[in-house]
Amino acid sequence: MATLQVFGAGGFARDLARAFTAHGDTVTGFLTSGPPAVDTLDGLPVHQASASTLAEGPVAIGVFNRESHSDYAAVAAWLRARRPDIPLLWPQDTYARLQPTLGERFWLAAPAQLAAQAHDIAAARALFDPVSHATFDALIAFRQHAHDAPPPPDPDLQYLPDWLAAELATRGPMRLVDGGAYRGETLTALAARLPIAQAWSFEPDPDNHAALVAALADWPIPATHIPAGLSDHCGLADFQAGAGEASHFGGQGGRPTPVVSLDACLHLAPVNFIKLDVEGQELAVLAGARRTLQRERPALAIAAYHRWDDLWRLPLFLAELGLGYRLRLGLHGHNSFDTVLYAY
Repeated sequence: MATLQVFGAGGFARDLARAFTAHGDTVTGFLTSGPPAVDTLDGLPVHQASASTLAEGPVAIGVFNRESHSDYAAVAAWLRARRPDIPLLWPQDTYARLQPTLGERFWLAAPAQLAAQAHDIAAARALFDPVSHATFDALIAFRQHAHDAPPPPDPDLQYLPDWLAAELATRGPMRLVDGGAYRGETLTALAARLPIAQAWSFEPDPDNHAALVAALADWPIPATHIPAGLSDHCGLADFQAGAGEASHFGGQGGRPTPVVSLDACLHLAPVNFIKLDVEGQELAVLAGARRTLQRERPALAIAAYHRWDDLWRLPLFLAELGLGYRLRLGLHGHNSFDTVLYAY
């Protein structure tokens, strides 16, 4: 059992403090980089981190997002500038013990879980083009042992980097699927780069879908905005709505929401680009698009960080289709968030 403080004051920091407490540790409070907005959280004091407040013991890192100010290398440097010998507990360090309470958390996995997947990880690495190997290796190292050294994000546009835009430009106007369209930002960004002949968007969250339809009401491009999620079948699934971009299928307390497969929904529609950011359902969506992939061989941009094993399971699935896809990794957020698998 340990006595510690948590650096951060957001949702993950609070969940982390509760998980430590549930597992018998003593959390004495929260630390923030600036003046705290509140004096207490969940009955615990909140202090600005300083040499004196950091002197009490180990600090568990309770920031877990894609933002530049949360980059783990920067966080480590900032804390060590105030106390060089400070013991830091990273989420990767503690997840093996706290997972029963924390639940699934995007790419987080115990290092032993990754070690057990060494064969598949190596097989997936071999599928990527050489330009991706350094990023792939840095992502695995970050999760296994280099916890304060996340690989830096690429400056390219997420889902349509320059090299992919050049590739797609040779295929004529885009006929694209946007799975997890949110409020239309990706469609708008794509339309600014390349001509679009037809778009199909899928967004199961009612508020997000309404905002999507409103934002693209005057869009001069044929588009069908479908208020459903994507999966490997057609039916209903429990959906946690109202969480903005973090709304997702699964968990408890959701409401039945339609899901469709791309094969069933698009039938024989010609598609040459598919973007998927569907909060962990990416593999199921690909399974439900098998006929479309085999018929059209569209270029793909797939979020590959929502589940801890997406980084290798997704490319291995594509390889099993035998379609000759070339694979490349893109990293568009800090702390390994917004990792995208590109296939073309």
